[in-house]
Amino acid sequence: MAKRSFASMLTWKIVILTSAIFIITISLVAIFGSRIAYNKSLKYSIEKLNTSVAEIESVMNSIEYSTVGIGRTFESFYRSDQYLDSASIFQLFQKTIDENPFFIGIGVYFEPNVIKGNTRCGIYSWHDHETGNKGNEFYNDRTRDNDNNWDYFSLEWYAKCRESNRRYWTSPHWEMIATYKGEELNKIVSAFSFPLRDKDEKVVGVCSCDLEMSWIKEKLNEMKPFSKSFVFITDDSLNYVCNPGLDNPYSGSLKDEPIFETFDWKDGNWEQIGTVSIVRLDNYGFPAFITSKQMKNGWWVGIVNYNNDVFADMHKMMLALIGIAILGLTAICIAVRRLSRKVSKPIVSFAGVANKITEGNFNVPVPEINSKDEIDELGKALKYMQNSITEYIEELKRTTSEKERLASELNVARTIQMQMLVNNFPEIKSCRIFAKSTPAKEVGGDLYDFFTTENELYFIIGDVSGKGVPAALLMAISIAAFRAAGKNGESVAEILSLINNTFQKSNRDMMFVTATIGKIDIKSGKLTFCNAGHNPMMLIHPNGVAEYIKERPNIACGIVPDFSFVQEELQLEDGSRLILYTDGVTEAEDFEHNQYEEERLLQWGSANGMASVKDDETAVNNLIESLRTFTRGAEQNDDITIASISYTKE
Repeated sequence: MAKRSFASMLTWKIVILTSAIFIITISLVAIFGSRIAYNKSLKYSIEKLNTSVAEIESVMNSIEYSTVGIGRTFESFYRSDQYLDSASIFQLFQKTIDENPFFIGIGVYFEPNVIKGNTRCGIYSWHDHETGNKGNEFYNDRTRDNDNNWDYFSLEWYAKCRESNRRYWTSPHWEMIATYKGEELNKIVSAFSFPLRDKDEKVVGVCSCDLEMSWIKEKLNEMKPFSKSFVFITDDSLNYVCNPGLDNPYSGSLKDEPIFETFDWKDGNWEQIGTVSIVRLDNYGFPAFITSKQMKNGWWVGIVNYNNDVFADMHKMMLALIGIAILGLTAICIAVRRLSRKVSKPIVSFAGVANKITEGNFNVPVPEINSKDEIDELGKALKYMQNSITEYIEELKRTTSEKERLASELNVARTIQMQMLVNNFPEIKSCRIFAKSTPAKEVGGDLYDFFTTENELYFIIGDVSGKGVPAALLMAISIAAFRAAGKNGESVAEILSLINNTFQKSNRDMMFVTATIGKIDIKSGKLTFCNAGHNPMMLIHPNGVAEYIKERPNIACGIVPDFSFVQEELQLEDGSRLILYTDGVTEAEDFEHNQYEEERLLQWGSANGMASVKDDETAVNNLIESLRTFTRGAEQNDDITIASISYTKE
């Protein structure tokens, strides 16, 4: 029997083994390739959906925030029987529009006869960012571009907001924004409306902004995982907010699509991954799947991916694998025999080097192989890997050091801020005090403070707009002004005026602070207080009945310079408890975005009076536990600050 060489045996064994591996690999790819391609495209679609929804909601949230801020300002002025002149209003509107490229117009509109002698009255500012044209309009029964028949009461953005007494978004629609040099300015807009209320919470008007929607078409086109993917936004009735695939992207309904002839959107077999809903349409006779997500305002954003697009790369890969298998087997038969002897020695050397590298010796020399083939490439790859690992370890050390430094600095900032908040509360026989603050970020903008004079206890609770380090700096300014003015014997209204004017001098970012400042006469129990746009205090009577103190509204600090704040007085009964809090309490949300709200807080207060809870620390902790039970672990979206003051006669 002829003796076969090692090269021959190695060649046939490698060829047979490689053939088996190719066959198994191709079979596994055929079986699992579709699942991998589906999961990959699904993951990509979810990422695109989440990112795009976050960007869209970011724009809409900024619109809501600005509009609500303006609306709150008008409410405060209306409730305090004060009015801004039209020039100041136009300036405020134009500045807000200039700072947000998505704004095209802002206006306030009033109910009949709210402005005396006018069945209708409003102020509107607009700015076309595309042309740079802008303008202001003031209209009543006699004006509005000489159009005496314009009735905004019946328009959707006004009527729906007024009827529901809630914030309202309209679907995109063509609207004539203004007339400029005799020509009408028509835009695709979506209007956001916010109801204006008087002291009795009755709607007296609407603050509305116009959001230009042409950008949303571009945003949807950017979402497409594949060129033929179908992307859309609909309202809760499945009418298109935008479908970039249509000649008119802002009309029509999702129900008109062939996909939904056999599929019911509401009764489909949806799968939930986080906040994204997924359904495969194979079982409904259509080779595709849908990923969709509902926005906070009720709109649906969706992507339909077709199987032909999803599996196109897999089909190409299968053909490529078959070609590679045929070519590879042929090449192996020819090359293995010739290279087996030459390959063995350098491979052993490389294996030794690789073992030393895995042991941590990254400076071991790599043998130089000038074979100009795969072995040479292996040597270069090994050397490249050696250098890359060394560089990566050095970079990792630098990155880790930098992260530790930043984390340490933030921790120091948080420690300093929390130390600014009083922890050792004044000890007074007639007043027991406890307060606690939990920031939403590393550092926050909520504040509280207490100090006593010979016969009086001073207190403050407030909320700086925004979060993070800027809010914390303004918090520190507020506390410093409070202590300085209070210890000089100034009234609570004068203290708020000082804080307000201090903000105005350096408030380039248009931030503001809401606050309630008060003082209690320790002997008589007389409470003097002043509210600057803050949540109302809750008073729990000795009999356990809780109610919100009806406070005269004042504007928040930092908005209008030299504003005249008005203080009020209230006689505290023996055994009363005051609960002070920030909007992080009433606006705490669960996973479904339901809020804790004032009514639930009032119910909690009726069960935590002096008769049932003597200790103020226990009362505060009970409220915090009530919030945790309600939110069920949902992420905290705002700073939470609570204070309890119990009064008993000496």
